[in-house]
Amino acid sequence: MKVAKFIFYFILISVILMSVAIFTGAEYGANESKPQKSSKNSSWYVVEQYYNETQRILQEIMDRERKNIEKATDLMAESIKEGRLIHIFGTGGHNVMAAMDIFKRAGSIVPLNPLFPPGLSVADAHPATERLLGYAKMALIHYNVQKGDVILIINCNGINCVTIESAIESKNMGLTVIAVTSSEFSRGIPKGTLSRHPSNKDLCDLGDIVIDSHVPLGDAVIEVDNFYQKVSSISTMANTFIGQSLIAMTVDKLVKMGIEPEVWASANVKGGTENNRKFREKYRGKIYHLAFY
Repeated sequence: MKVAKFIFYFILISVILMSVAIFTGAEYGANESKPQKSSKNSSWYVVEQYYNETQRILQEIMDRERKNIEKATDLMAESIKEGRLIHIFGTGGHNVMAAMDIFKRAGSIVPLNPLFPPGLSVADAHPATERLLGYAKMALIHYNVQKGDVILIINCNGINCVTIESAIESKNMGLTVIAVTSSEFSRGIPKGTLSRHPSNKDLCDLGDIVIDSHVPLGDAVIEVDNFYQKVSSISTMANTFIGQSLIAMTVDKLVKMGIEPEVWASANVKGGTENNRKFREKYRGKIYHLAFY
């Protein structure tokens, strides 16, 4: 009888202790999974703002630009099937990075011909360069774009001379223009503003296909307490998301056509250099900036 009682109380105490452990562990885990509240003097609130704004804009793209991205990748896949290059032109300042992000990069398609004329990137830019009339036409000729090709023109504000001229001249030369830009940004800039093309046109009105990046006027999105100016731009995040999405969908559509896509591998992994060498040999002289690799 004593042994039975001992066993009964032993089991009862064990069950109670296990229940307490599970309950307190669950509470601890629940607390761990919750976002940590910022202390009164913490600056973390601006990081949360940027995270939320990034998610909001990417969700706008997901919700509203699917049809345009589908159309664009249909064109890109068909153009590659025909043996053509896809041209990419980030027309000034940080917009150049969107073209750089998908050029000769691990996981990106090979037949991309970026236009990197001098004076437009942040590294060598002057604000006057992207406002030069006639510069875009010379760049298009220099990079040997051809009638029937597809060109991706990327500019978040979509108003300066190089941007507008590149779209107009590309269409005059018989190219199909895919524009990546923000209509909200361009529509918010008054006609006659110094940075505008003399025509006062917007890139979002010139593309055969327009993918809206939904970047707000001014680009910066974060409000810092007790400071008058917004900080932290969002356009590069939006542009690169769109660019990488275009790459992935184009590859998928090529595969569904029965075409094996040509894709760069990382040169830092085994077999990467060998994989890439055959593409360099095939496209050297066609893709201008492969000459520097």
